[in-house]
Amino acid sequence: MSNKPTICIFGKLPPPYMGPAIATKILLQSGLKNNFNLVHIDTKINEDLKSMGSWSLKNSTKILKSILKL
Repeated sequence: MSNKPTICIFGKLPPPYMGPAIATKILLQSGLKNNFNLVHIDTKINEDLKSMGSWSLKNSTKILKSILKL
């Protein structure tokens, strides 16, 4: 077990390659991991740009799974 403090990072990972997803990826691969235990909670709902902004049962299930992980 490590004595490093833990940071929980909420964010999506690519794809799709968009600003927030890229920023999360950069944070997780950064030097922060040398000084902190990084715990990532994936908030990605959409696999592509076409499904963004539309409701679906599949997306609602993904949201619920993310909440339960927390």
